[in-house]
Amino acid sequence: MKKDDEKTLDDVFSKIKSRRKTTRKKKLYATSKLNKYRAQIERARAAGLTLKEVQFFLRKEKRMLVSISAIARFLKKHNV
Repeated sequence: MKKDDEKTLDDVFSKIKSRRKTTRKKKLYATSKLNKYRAQIERARAAGLTLKEVQFFLRKEKRMLVSISAIARFLKKHNV
């Protein structure tokens, strides 16, 4: 292979890499549906309710189906 061919290939590869960097999209994560009830969840935990009881409260009072692990992750993320 000639040196000129190698240089042109390097140019092509660098152009491809630079285009790829500009076309990558950031992942957008949805906000938690628990954010809406954060204060009530915090009060429930402060009152001594277990995660299962918080889940029951959300299901019956707020008509929200959410797993116990989701509640635990939410509380851990928000340092509650």
